[in-house]
Amino acid sequence: MFSCGYTQGWVSEIFEGLIASFPFWAGGAAGDNVSPNADVGYSEVSGDSVTAIFQSTADSDGSYMFRIYHGGLADHVLLVEQLAHRRGYRVYQSYNSAYSLHAWLSNATTPEGLEHLWSSDSTTGHIIPNDKLAAVMSASLAALNPAWTLESPPTLEELRASPALPGPMADAVYAFLTTWTPIVSDKAVIFDYLIDSKKRFGGGRVIPPAEFMQEYVSRMATLSAFYVEAGPPGSSSMIVTQDIFDMWAELYGSPNPQVSPNLPFNFIAALNSMLSGQPIDPEVRYFLQVQVTAIDGEASMCADAAAVLKHSLPLADQGSTSMMRRS
Repeated sequence: MFSCGYTQGWVSEIFEGLIASFPFWAGGAAGDNVSPNADVGYSEVSGDSVTAIFQSTADSDGSYMFRIYHGGLADHVLLVEQLAHRRGYRVYQSYNSAYSLHAWLSNATTPEGLEHLWSSDSTTGHIIPNDKLAAVMSASLAALNPAWTLESPPTLEELRASPALPGPMADAVYAFLTTWTPIVSDKAVIFDYLIDSKKRFGGGRVIPPAEFMQEYVSRMATLSAFYVEAGPPGSSSMIVTQDIFDMWAELYGSPNPQVSPNLPFNFIAALNSMLSGQPIDPEVRYFLQVQVTAIDGEASMCADAAAVLKHSLPLADQGSTSMMRRS
């Protein structure tokens, strides 16, 4: 649920219009998740070039949208709007199997304020447990020992005794389970990640230009530089620091399930390879691609966009539809 790609596509069509959006979709949109799609204007960026692509429009009085796509090993898609007359930026996103655009744009930033959006049933609600990842984790445990489940996980001693987990792998699996079990299932933890990110960059608030560059773009630049340096999962044993792990969640409201803190970058790929008996694909790599499009900042388009986007907002937050006014 809550495909981030569909969210980006829907919001971009509102800003750009269906007719103007057609060449983007006809040209393959984000591409094949292997390499950037230059045919529709995507540029591959990381580190300092992330900063540069946002700075390229920072002094303009125009309005722009940035289609942002983390591809390969890190899978997340979102859209950033630069408001006309250098008034600031807004972030639009959802996160697969975590929260919807509806939840992200809500101006509530407390567990009590978001309670009506929660459902323990991942097929309903706007904030949900990550049953998809929980199922993958459970299947991996069952492959090691049919008696092991997320609800009844193995102890560290039991993992170390497993012949299927040689050397330090048992300790790494235990660390992974300790980190990720509450992330996928604990309501309080799920809320904590989302609320922290919403307070920084969500709720439809206009992020002032200086704050956006210092707090948002700098994080994206740091993350992308690390992921590029870490390289293909088959060749990297760089440690994912807690800071890097947390930085992703600070931007996107939920951690990246492809990595785990204080473990090698290639740990999950190595574990999957061990369980499946299949080698790691050495061609898989991370890349970040960004496409910049000028959009109409006139009042008439503003009103049309607001009329559609407001239906994504919780009824209790209808007053926040004023955030859509860009003129």
